[in-house]
Amino acid sequence: MDIDSALAETVLGPWHAACKDAEFPWEATPALQKTWARMYDSSDPLTSFCGAFGLSRCARLSDADRMAVEYYFTGPKSAIAQVGNLADALLSNASPPHMFIRAVIGVAGSQPPSAALYDLLARYMLHPSSADVPFPEVTNMGAPISRWMAYLQSANALMSFSLPYSSVWTDALYAFKTGETPPKSHPLTAFALLMRCDTPMPVIKKMEIFSPLGGRYDVLYSEHPSLHGGPCPPFNPVSPSMAAIRWASSPSRVTAIWRYHVPTLIPPWVVDKIEHMDDPVVKLAMHVLGAPVFPQSNVATSDPLWAETFRLHPSIF
Repeated sequence: MDIDSALAETVLGPWHAACKDAEFPWEATPALQKTWARMYDSSDPLTSFCGAFGLSRCARLSDADRMAVEYYFTGPKSAIAQVGNLADALLSNASPPHMFIRAVIGVAGSQPPSAALYDLLARYMLHPSSADVPFPEVTNMGAPISRWMAYLQSANALMSFSLPYSSVWTDALYAFKTGETPPKSHPLTAFALLMRCDTPMPVIKKMEIFSPLGGRYDVLYSEHPSLHGGPCPPFNPVSPSMAAIRWASSPSRVTAIWRYHVPTLIPPWVVDKIEHMDDPVVKLAMHVLGAPVFPQSNVATSDPLWAETFRLHPSIF
C-alpha cells in the first residue's frame, strides 16, 4: 500500500466518518487520537508514519503527543528522502512539527535562494501554530529578510498588525487585518478590504462605488460570499468551527484566499487543495498576505497596473 492510500484508509477516512458533523472537526475524537498514538508506536514504518501524521493533523494536541510528533519527524524514523514534499504537506496540518520544518528551512537556506524555499517560509510564518514564534534562521538570503518575515508575522491570522514601517503593501495589510482604511488610500487597499471574510454586504456594495478596481480584479467584488450568503462566522484559526469551514468551502476566489491564509479552514479529511492558485486575482491576494513575489515569472511582469507596486513588495530584497 502506498502512503496516499494508507493515509486515506487510516487517517482521512476514519476522521470524516467520525467528525463530519462535529462542531470542531480538527480536534478529532479521543478514540481517533488513541488509535493514531498506537499506530505511531508500530514497528511497521508506514503504520508509524500514518500515526504520526494523523496526530500532527489534530488541533489542540496534548503536550505529550506534541512532543511525540516532534520526536518522530526529527528522529530516526523521519522520512528523510521526502523532506521537501513532507514539510510542505505537514503545513496543511493543525499541529505541524516546528523543529522539523524549521530545520528544513535552515538547510534549504544554506543553498542559493529558491522559489520553493520562499514559498515554504511564507506558509510556515502564516500558519496559525507559528504565531508569535522566533523567526527561523535562514542564511544566504540577506539581512532584509527579517523585514519580510515581520510582514508575514503580522499577516498571521492570530497576530495583530504591528509593522513599524509604511508602504503600499503594509497599508493594504493593515486594511485587511483591521477593516480600516489608512489615510493614504491605494487601489491595493480597496482590494485588501474585499479580501476580508467578515465584510457586511452593505459595505461590499458601497465599495463598488468608491473604489472600482477595474478589469479582471472586479471579480473579487462580484463573487464575494457576503453578496450571496453572508460573511463568515467568527472562528478561531487554531480550530475553526464547522460553520466557518463550510463557509470557506463555497466556490469563490475570496474563500480560496482564506484557505491559503488559514489552512484549517479546509476540512481535516480533505487533502490540501486550493483552487485558482494560478489566477492573478488570487495571486495578488496571496502577495498581500506576504506570499513571495518573483518578478521574472509572476503576474508582476504581465500587468502594467501593478508593475511598480510589485517592485515594492517586502519579499524583494
